[in-house]
Amino acid sequence: MGLVKAKIVNVSVEPPAPIEVLFNPTDYGINRGANYTELQVPGLSTPILQFIRGEARTIDLELFLDGTLPFGDKGHTQSAQQYIETLSTTSGLPHVMVKRDMAKIHYALTHLDEILNGLTRGLDLSILDTGMGEQFGTKLAFFPTAAIFDARTLQSTAERGARAGFDGHKKKNGSKVHVAVDTLGHLLALKVTPANQQERDLVADLAKRVQRATDYTVEVAFVD
Repeated sequence: MGLVKAKIVNVSVEPPAPIEVLFNPTDYGINRGANYTELQVPGLSTPILQFIRGEARTIDLELFLDGTLPFGDKGHTQSAQQYIETLSTTSGLPHVMVKRDMAKIHYALTHLDEILNGLTRGLDLSILDTGMGEQFGTKLAFFPTAAIFDARTLQSTAERGARAGFDGHKKKNGSKVHVAVDTLGHLLALKVTPANQQERDLVADLAKRVQRATDYTVEVAFVD
């Protein structure tokens, strides 16, 4: 059976404003909620539930809003059926598949909370907005909050020039690479000096570079 036209009329406003829809629901639900409160009674280990009030009865079913929407900037419009025909022509998909895709888009737009909850595994969306926060007693951050400082001496070639230095501990003549990474090993800052440059002398400079690169989200640094 195809879709059937119907009208939804809000009779609580004047004048009533009917909304035309198409529908052919495979199922629908009639719901009515109730509110209870817990009463603590001395001597009882569990509270007693007391009825407070009932809620309005609602009906749930899927409707297809066959609306005509603006199309382009020339004053044109496009109906749902015209959209189906256009997409079918450009993609080669039969009308029935285009309608199924429209149903999937409709479901996604009307169940965003459910979809986002699945994609984020229940993560508080405010943490995604700010990049950091706390949930279930655990601190979370999508920006680096800790850094690791280290250095490595690289042997120079014969063309090293005047910038090379001698690292007495590593017994190498060359350059020293001072790096700062986050706890996942992602590079945050880097500076190359002669090999005789002491690592402790570059800590302050690396710290400034890290804070500029991370917008001052790093709170602690570990130095080897």
